[in-house]
Amino acid sequence: MRKASSAPFGHERYTRPYDKRVFDTLADTKLSVLHLHYLERQYLDQFKGFNAPVIQYSVRTSGIPIADVRKQYSQPIAGGVDEIDFEKLTIPEMRTQWTEARKEAGAKYIAAPGCFQIARLRKNSRAFPALSE
Repeated sequence: MRKASSAPFGHERYTRPYDKRVFDTLADTKLSVLHLHYLERQYLDQFKGFNAPVIQYSVRTSGIPIADVRKQYSQPIAGGVDEIDFEKLTIPEMRTQWTEARKEAGAKYIAAPGCFQIARLRKNSRAFPALSE
């Protein structure tokens, strides 16, 4: 089996068909989320035509503004809250982040961290006591 290239061509040829098949299969489920972990700008257009009701990615790790993703996708976008330093964020800082993200995304927006890292949440048992058990 050949290893997929890190270039968009390799993704388009090897990975995209598999990902698309998974989302086509899940099309009749109530909710599925296309989580674009460590999205790079060169791959941004590779997910068009997916039957994914929600797109989630990290603004912080990708550096791609939600406004840029909105230009290419009509689905609701989940993200906008910094998942890297969320433990240090105050409630007003988080509110500012999701308010700005909502302005960029428009009405189809879900306030969420860019990536949900359960292992990091377990460390923060003060904020999430149910996860520290």
